[in-house]
Amino acid sequence: MTLSGRTLPLGLVSVSAASLGSTMSKLKTIRRLHTSLITRNTLVGPPHPVSNLRPVLYNGLPDQTQTNNYSPRELRSHVPVDGTKFQLELSMQRIDKFNHEFWADSNKRFYETKDAFLRARQPRLDLAKTPEERSQMEEEHLAEFYRFWVLSERDTQRQYTSEWLRAQYGSIWTAARFVWQGWMQRLLPS
Repeated sequence: MTLSGRTLPLGLVSVSAASLGSTMSKLKTIRRLHTSLITRNTLVGPPHPVSNLRPVLYNGLPDQTQTNNYSPRELRSHVPVDGTKFQLELSMQRIDKFNHEFWADSNKRFYETKDAFLRARQPRLDLAKTPEERSQMEEEHLAEFYRFWVLSERDTQRQYTSEWLRAQYGSIWTAARFVWQGWMQRLLPS
C-alpha cells in the first residue's frame, strides 16, 4: 500500500494511516485557527501637511465612505466581500475620515491663533535688550499661549474623544463579529 507516494509494510499501514488521518485532521483544524483572519493590502501614505495624519487605503481600495451611505445588506449584489468585512472596512474608513477632519481643523485653528497671539505680543519682544532676554520672553509667551489653548479647547477635545471612543467601540464590536464568523467558517466548513 502506498501513502503519499511511499510504500509501507502492511502492518504499519493500518496503524500509521489511522493515526496519520487523525493527526492530519487536527493539524488542519489548528491551521485554520492560526491562519490570518484578515488578509489586507493596506496602503499608508505620507502625513497630511495640516492634520499630520497618514492616509490609509484599506485593501488598496479607494475611500468607500465617499461613494455610498448604504448598509451592506442594501449593497449585497455590489459588494465584493462579505457584509461584516465590508462594514468593518467602512467603519475604519469613517473613523479615519473623522480623525482627519477634526485634526486638520484643530491644527489650522491652532496655528492661526498662535500667530495672532504672538503678533499681539511682538511689541514686547522688540523691547528685549539681549537675545537671551528675547528668547526667554518668547518662551514665556508660548507657555502662556499653550495654557490658553488647552483651556479654550478642553470642551472640544472632550467632545472629540467621546465621539471617537463611541466609533471605536462600534468598530471593535464589528471586528469581533468578523473574527467570530471567520472562526466559525474555519471550524465548521460548509
